[in-house]
Amino acid sequence: MKAIHVSSDKNQNTLSLGPLHHRVYDHMQKIIANPDILLGSDASYATATLDGKEWQNPVVIEKIHDISTSLPHLQDLLVVFFKGAAETWKRFTSESAPGGLSYC
Repeated sequence: MKAIHVSSDKNQNTLSLGPLHHRVYDHMQKIIANPDILLGSDASYATATLDGKEWQNPVVIEKIHDISTSLPHLQDLLVVFFKGAAETWKRFTSESAPGGLSYC
């Protein structure tokens, strides 16, 4: 949402955001392939966030890391969540993909 709100292009719409949609999808795939970028003890906002900027609420991330050892299914659940989100994201953003409505 931050990437959309900080844009100086007042005429942008969902169809013109194809590159951003692609970056979001790629980031979800990166998390699916390696959930430790979010959950690992060396997780860093530089690789875990889409924009590489600091955590919005670092205390929450710290607490998640603190309790993660008591949540044995957390990593599996995170991967399942991102797989479902990526599938849905792809479906909802198909209009801005090459060959979609924005390319007509």
